[in-house]
Amino acid sequence: MSKEELSNKIIQIRKQYDSTKDNIMQEKLDALKELDKTTDKNLKEFAQTYELDPYIKVVWNSQFSKYEAVKKN
Repeated sequence: MSKEELSNKIIQIRKQYDSTKDNIMQEKLDALKELDKTTDKNLKEFAQTYELDPYIKVVWNSQFSKYEAVKKN
């Protein structure tokens, strides 16, 4: 194999690698977005289970982006 053929082969492999890497990164981003949606839904459902509890109130703390359990007055 000549140096030129080898160089062309390396360039071809790099292009294929870059494309594969981009696809994997996009799949990971999509999976994280879906996981984020699912987590938000599950957290809201969990918080709703305490709506009728006479002692505990679950509230969203926007400063820390999380739910907190507090004592009902």
